[in-house]
Amino acid sequence: MDFIRDKILLRESVARYIKRTPGLVGYWPLSEVRGPVAVSHDPGWFAYPGEDVIVNESFATDSDWTKGDAAITISGGKATWSGAQAGNADLTATVAPLTNGVRYVQYIILSGVTAGTITPIFGTQAGTALSANGIYPLSEITANGTAFVLRGNVAFVGSCEVVMIRPANPMNGDTTGATAGQPVGHGNRAYSFDGLNDFVNIISSGLATAFNEPAGEIGAFGSGIMDGSFRALIRLQTSSGNVIQLDENNASGEMRFIHIAGGTAKIITPTGIAASERMLFNMSWSEADDELKAYINALQVGSTVTGLGTFVTSGLTLGLIGATTVGPQTPWKGKIDNVFIFDAVQSNAWRRGLARAGNVA
Repeated sequence: MDFIRDKILLRESVARYIKRTPGLVGYWPLSEVRGPVAVSHDPGWFAYPGEDVIVNESFATDSDWTKGDAAITISGGKATWSGAQAGNADLTATVAPLTNGVRYVQYIILSGVTAGTITPIFGTQAGTALSANGIYPLSEITANGTAFVLRGNVAFVGSCEVVMIRPANPMNGDTTGATAGQPVGHGNRAYSFDGLNDFVNIISSGLATAFNEPAGEIGAFGSGIMDGSFRALIRLQTSSGNVIQLDENNASGEMRFIHIAGGTAKIITPTGIAASERMLFNMSWSEADDELKAYINALQVGSTVTGLGTFVTSGLTLGLIGATTVGPQTPWKGKIDNVFIFDAVQSNAWRRGLARAGNVA
């Protein structure tokens, strides 16, 4: 699989940089990527909220799939069609994983393809027929039924190495109003927020369980319009006394980095730095080290803050991009892309690499 990945991935994109970093809890590209594109299938990519719906998605064992033809075998981390099938040959997930009417996004890796086509089928809704080696992140598909099938046609010769399927919404959150696909330079795209009604709800059971309050790093690329209003870029909350938030100060337009734990609030407000142009904003915290730090374009801003409280409630109850409530209150006015959450503090070298990938350093 590595040779396929190396051939397709021609440069280090923001998405790939984030996805290949250990400890990724959630990632929301907010870029409206569609069609077969060059992305990695590293496990980190699939750490965004949402649940795997396929059991044995990497064919680690010869189980959890029903082979509809003797020409199909599962061995060595691959499901292989030999080409000797009598007709269309189906490989069906044993546990019907889909919910009828729900949108899904699929990632399929093919190798050894020399003839024919293979088609993913969601219930009775067929996806795109694939006929060549590659990594295929495909457009969202709405399931018409509950079964998932990989159908090799009568001529198909080749192997499927990975098939990953997740509900589509968790990939970019549940979006209200924000406009996708807005250019922000250097080939990057972002969601545009109108400052009135737009926000993205990212809360899910997966995120609530995975979020690690005692230590972590949160961040995003963003740009805002300074108009004297209080604007929230992102907010995570387990309760009103336990909050992680990045926002724009209503008085000065300067960015603020906020950590509230056990009712103890710590805020970093770098003087004279506003989100008037696209920047990378990071905040890291560690209760064990008793440190809160803020970064803009990979450079630390403001002083390291100590005296952090302790989160007393586990499990997120609120996660929003571009607002502090679903009202929405304090809506962001400007653009946001590539929002991420890690369960550990990242290094300065990692932040510099991300800033370079995002063309802000």
